[in-house]
Amino acid sequence: MKKPVTGEDILTSIRNTLHQESSNRAHKQAKDELQRNYDKETVINKLLRYSLEDMPIETLLERTLQLILSIPWLALKKQGCIFLVEDDSKMLTMKAQSRLAEPIKKACANLPFGVPLRSGGLDARNTVCRLPG
Repeated sequence: MKKPVTGEDILTSIRNTLHQESSNRAHKQAKDELQRNYDKETVINKLLRYSLEDMPIETLLERTLQLILSIPWLALKKQGCIFLVEDDSKMLTMKAQSRLAEPIKKACANLPFGVPLRSGGLDARNTVCRLPG
């Protein structure tokens, strides 16, 4: 004969289910963190390898940008750019870009220090170069 289910049995079952859910969530978070750390280390190792190769700075920056944008959890739109300061100028010069629209490439090719850059969603009244996003 089967024992009747009591309130305590139901509470125990719920407690066990919640504990399992919590454990699954913690496992997923740990797994995600491990993946992010692995991705970061992979990128750093590749960047270090790039630095040992003989290539023009523009090529290095393009490869670096592509590598950074390849990280799935980092770049949702897979687009961006890298600016450098040349010599003693007070200008940022776009040296590498990926998937930026032509008007943005032109508007943001050379920017003076202090120019507000926006990636969308913010008040853009004083923005000289508006980046998509």
